[in-house]
Amino acid sequence: MTDYRTEILDASDKIIQRLYDLITFFEDPVIMKIYLQSQVIHKLFEENPDIDINKLELYHIQFTSTLIDLLEKIRKKNERVVNMMENEIELNSDMIAKLKQAITQEGGFESEKLQQAQRITRSIYNLHKALSSQSSEYPYTDNINAFSLKYYKDYFFDADPQLLTSLTTYNHSDAYRNTFGAIDKKLLTDLVKKSYKVQFCFGIRINNTLMEIYKIWGEESYFSFQPTKNNFLPCDINVFPYKEWESESSKKERSIKELMQKNRQLEKDIKFNLRHIDSDISLLLDENLKRITELDFLADLENIDIQANTLRTMIETKMI
Repeated sequence: MTDYRTEILDASDKIIQRLYDLITFFEDPVIMKIYLQSQVIHKLFEENPDIDINKLELYHIQFTSTLIDLLEKIRKKNERVVNMMENEIELNSDMIAKLKQAITQEGGFESEKLQQAQRITRSIYNLHKALSSQSSEYPYTDNINAFSLKYYKDYFFDADPQLLTSLTTYNHSDAYRNTFGAIDKKLLTDLVKKSYKVQFCFGIRINNTLMEIYKIWGEESYFSFQPTKNNFLPCDINVFPYKEWESESSKKERSIKELMQKNRQLEKDIKFNLRHIDSDISLLLDENLKRITELDFLADLENIDIQANTLRTMIETKMI
């Protein structure tokens, strides 16, 4: 009988240790209290040989082992969910790295738009000279039209189609023209005063038409450049959505920000989901804790089939 008693106590120790492992995983205060109460019950049988040792075994069969099975199923389910989240974070991180590499390989939009502004400055200066001397020499710098084609997919934003007519239509008497393009007379006068210096603001796409919007250096004066026609025409900056063009960034850069934000949210979700226990199971844990801490619990141990069956039902029907 002594060996039998020792065997049950040893088995009880192992079961309680399994429960402790789940405490460290879930960090749930109710499970902790159940664990402590299980130790109290174990100690009670260990120090009182006169109490029927079979009741300790029955207690674990009815409560602890069934609870452990349920919690382990919850842990496995949570770990699967978390594993999916971790895989998504990894895929997002790979995409972020690829997008950053693509931006680097593009040579950097910030650097390119400065160079394009310099090309526009030189081209307007050359156009002015050509108009003054009635020269037939091509006035524009090399690659002046390549900038829009290279960057419009990622850096230009779509503008209202109704703006196309107002942005591209001009009175011929108000502009200087030759075979290579046109420039508004007043705009040219204003540019001459600033030594033709301009600042690139943003690019727009209206259907299939690409346009670049510039600002005269140091002035609140804006004009458009249409690469396919080489026209320089004044424009009202207020026709564009308020401040939208100032905040517009590369689609790749926006994607990077969105993916990084998504990863931060996933990391928060991982912390929650890893240890998450559904509310109905939490209520059941509370009920079980209350039940095993009642003063007449041991005396009534043989009559707890209903409570134990509730746990088993949770395992069979609720958990994956």
